[in-house]
Amino acid sequence: MKTIISLVAALVLSACASVGELALTAGTTGAVRFGSEDVDAAIVIAQQTKDTAAEACYRAIRKHTDAPASLVTRGIVSTYAAARAKTREARAGLAEEVHGSCAPLVLDSAEFARSFGLKLRGAIQ
Repeated sequence: MKTIISLVAALVLSACASVGELALTAGTTGAVRFGSEDVDAAIVIAQQTKDTAAEACYRAIRKHTDAPASLVTRGIVSTYAAARAKTREARAGLAEEVHGSCAPLVLDSAEFARSFGLKLRGAIQ
């Protein structure tokens, strides 16, 4: 029985890790951005479930999901400027506003992971 519980727990945790890893590769700026349709759906879910903390987080993210303006170049200097702008954008992380608005969700997920680990450890022993 302990082996089965351990295998199921490993599968669940690996699935959670892959979803978390996917979410961490996206952002509010840079080459890989959160999709506006995805964030809009998350806002609706948060509203329907009356999760005000999540709704505030998703609304903060939504402000930053629109595609960046296209950069028009005319010559070598403007091409360099556009490349520099793209490089800076690709290196940028989450917007500061998103950090503050989404902090309750991060804390909530950390608390869930901690309590889940304690329950799992109790079930295996």
